[in-house]
Amino acid sequence: MKKIMAKISAVTLIVALFFTLLQSNSIHAETEDRTFAYGADISILPLLEAQGDKFFYKDGTEGDLIDILQEEFGINAVRIRTWVNPNDVDRYADQEGSIALAKRAHAKGMDIMIDFHYGDTWNSVGRQVAPVAWQNLSYEDMKTTLYDYTFNYMTALTNEGIIPKWVQIGNETNSGIVGWQGSLRNPVQMVGLFNAGYDAVKAVSPSSVTMIHLAGPQRDLESFLDPFFNNGGKTDLIGFSSYAGINDIQFVGERAEYLHNKYNKPVMMAEVGGRWDRGTQTKRTIDSWINLMKRIGGNDSGVFYWAPETLPPGPEGGYDMGARDTNGQWTPAMDAFRDASGAGREIKRIESYNFPGRFLRHANFQARIDQNVSPLDDSKFKIVPGLAGGGTISFESTNFPGYYLKHSNYKLVLVQSDGTTAFNRDASFMRVPGLADPALASYQSYNVPDRYLRHSNYQLRIDSINDTTSKADATFREVQ
Repeated sequence: MKKIMAKISAVTLIVALFFTLLQSNSIHAETEDRTFAYGADISILPLLEAQGDKFFYKDGTEGDLIDILQEEFGINAVRIRTWVNPNDVDRYADQEGSIALAKRAHAKGMDIMIDFHYGDTWNSVGRQVAPVAWQNLSYEDMKTTLYDYTFNYMTALTNEGIIPKWVQIGNETNSGIVGWQGSLRNPVQMVGLFNAGYDAVKAVSPSSVTMIHLAGPQRDLESFLDPFFNNGGKTDLIGFSSYAGINDIQFVGERAEYLHNKYNKPVMMAEVGGRWDRGTQTKRTIDSWINLMKRIGGNDSGVFYWAPETLPPGPEGGYDMGARDTNGQWTPAMDAFRDASGAGREIKRIESYNFPGRFLRHANFQARIDQNVSPLDDSKFKIVPGLAGGGTISFESTNFPGYYLKHSNYKLVLVQSDGTTAFNRDASFMRVPGLADPALASYQSYNVPDRYLRHSNYQLRIDSINDTTSKADATFREVQ
């Protein structure tokens, strides 16, 4: 009888412990933490620095470009191209030079994307030329050489302690890869070469997200993607480049979403940009790309500005779609990343979408929506880069500095940060287009990503959203 009672007591204790844990912060019905890349292609940085170019924060203080991008605009990832055997001027982009830049960015906490061009110089839409040393190879030898080159590069990179988050197999490969051997006109060989690159990456770094990269979602990309997948093409993600202006962004975005749905692959914008002298319009375009990729891109998606550090065309050259003006100051374009990432640390009030006039506030360290908030500072929050990283944001109280909104047993509370990983995860949210109105904002829990911040009986909590009412409850307007 004692043995039976002991077994019953043990079972009871286990059940009690299970339900206690279930209600605590230490266990959720969690899926994989969601991350989002606010990125920049900084491949040309070593060349600009060698030419004596200087970079400045918005207040005029000189600084390291990577620090400026990270601190001023919330950039958390960089894209770095690599060429096989470039000329002396372009040595910054060979294996040694590109890995040196990756080490520098990685040391500052940046995620890394490696962009294999598989050429000695630029390969892009309409131009795919194999490295000179590869051009007379047979198809089988070309496939082996591409595999070995990729494998050796990845090995050298990982030996430096760098696991790239993304690896791009070819650059704007609408017409194929490495010249006639991998032309779209011979899809079987083309796919064999792409898969050689994919296999080499995975042999060295299985966790790296491997991607193909295509120019212009508005183009007939099905003419590449259909034969690619029909012949067994392997990729984890589809990357796009687009320099569409504000008047074209809706159509181009719809095409990107269509391709994402048709091929059932995560997508990202590996290159975006706009004219330096139309910075405000470019910001609106990038805002749209960020919102779209957050909505459809999937985990590990993001948006990368191509060469924001470049100056406009002048006597010594330049680029007309960078993000600096003729005085070297940042254009408004980069503020799209600053706003979305929380790097601007703006103080905002958060107004309910379906209860206008009611604002998110803390009262006795509980979060709710109220009218006529007094004191007003109870409803003011500094939106800062998320404590958990990953492209998230956190809400810091303005009148209780160091206190953040976090979820606890799915309720939203204001708590002083203890600096732990658990706290940081519970206090971080992904800002996404509003579930009831995409022009506004909703906030997805970082570590319980199937739940969003919403109000219920005026109290704030994180909940699953599954109907029109809950979507309205989970949508907010940020006001100054």
